[in-house]
Amino acid sequence: MFRKLTIILLLVYLTGCIQQDLRIVLRPDGSGEYHIKKVTSQIESALIANIPAELREKALSEQKGVEEEYPGGLKRVSYSISQSPDDPAKYVESSVYTFPELGKALPDLENVIKMGPRFAYRDNRFVIFFNREKEEFDGMQAGEEIKDAYLNLTIELPAEPSSSNGQVQGKTVSWKFDADDMKKYQEMAMGENLIEASIPSSAIKVDLKPRLVVAKVKNTLAKEEEFETLGFFNARFPIIGATADEQVKASLNVNFPVDTFSLPVSYKDLTVESLVVEGKETEAEIKSKTTGVFDGKNQWGQETGGFPVQLEFPITNPWIKEIEKLQIAMQVNTATEKSDTFYHITPAESPLIILPEGSSQVLDKVAILKIELGSSTAMWPLPGITLLTTTGPGSISAFYIDTDYGLRHKANTVQSSHKKSENYWDNKIKSFITDVFKEEEFYEYELGFAKMPGSPFTLVIEAAGKQDFKNKTLLLEHIDVSP
Repeated sequence: MFRKLTIILLLVYLTGCIQQDLRIVLRPDGSGEYHIKKVTSQIESALIANIPAELREKALSEQKGVEEEYPGGLKRVSYSISQSPDDPAKYVESSVYTFPELGKALPDLENVIKMGPRFAYRDNRFVIFFNREKEEFDGMQAGEEIKDAYLNLTIELPAEPSSSNGQVQGKTVSWKFDADDMKKYQEMAMGENLIEASIPSSAIKVDLKPRLVVAKVKNTLAKEEEFETLGFFNARFPIIGATADEQVKASLNVNFPVDTFSLPVSYKDLTVESLVVEGKETEAEIKSKTTGVFDGKNQWGQETGGFPVQLEFPITNPWIKEIEKLQIAMQVNTATEKSDTFYHITPAESPLIILPEGSSQVLDKVAILKIELGSSTAMWPLPGITLLTTTGPGSISAFYIDTDYGLRHKANTVQSSHKKSENYWDNKIKSFITDVFKEEEFYEYELGFAKMPGSPFTLVIEAAGKQDFKNKTLLLEHIDVSP
């Protein structure tokens, strides 16, 4: 019970407007601190207030003094939540984070800090900045939800700033943004600077080698463990007046257990080996892709909980409650070697050819059709890249975006399809593709990213080197298909 209460209390700042004080301390060796105070939204405040006072106080007291450690060396050393002195109906969450190396802590800071600054080395300067980029904040309306928004940012630097658009006092620079400033931020062009300050690069030591923002989950494929299917079963009821034994098509969506094979996994030749319905072997037709790459998510970037398979089969009884057995087989690829190819992307009109950095060229003929920054008003505002390459999905392990400020974003959705120039209606694109690929086969990849930094950035394509396809059989028994 208290665990659930604690989780509720820690869900501060998931919604609502920005009301945040952030103080950052940076030292010459790259270590430092983040001090954060955030005011809860009305919804969050109501959730907390609805918890009985005794339980709420117990849950809050349990959190005081509890340290949290993150993989990049980031550590939360202090945490508290209390009623706001300005508005007793709201609560203030206060946290202090420390880190020994800023570069290594950046991926975790990205997940912890809202509207936190970026850091980069440019022209012999260490630059602190925040550009207009695609953010969750972008989806907020510039009206009621943002009317009380504010952001107060203070950074204590290891040297006096040589440039800044903030208020400077010695080695300290600060900014104050109110609701009107937040509205202006929403209207800024992508890539436009909101804050900027710099010190000589020699004044601080920070390793800005790109590091993955979200740690890769080691999911696997297997049949050994128990698994509750996440799917649905549909069968059309016989039309009134038709015979009771009328044969209809039923569809089944199921997810097989995930274990023993590291994801993402490339597969091919997906087939149904056995489907037993009401004690009878039944012929089934695979409706999902029989070849592709599975990374544990569906096309919308949502966790599936297992390897998804969709199939259709004939049935005469629409009231069955259980499918006794479903066994599938496929060829699963294991990449024994991997290599990265880097493409530096600068602001340019699409479509365009991109060339790999350095002399070694692992992947050949890569072109970008478009770069989508996403839109807060779109039904699905996920930003992404559409690219073409002669390399098939079985030979690509992952796609990443590297920024010059130390963050690596993995594409959380990857849709691939075999294409020809005649598949495109735009004459400009048709002509471009014909010039680039001639008569060669190529594939279109639609990559979705949770965050899309403005260019320039580096696109990284991780290719599988040596590969080994082995047969893999997956089994589900006693699949519950009752309403």
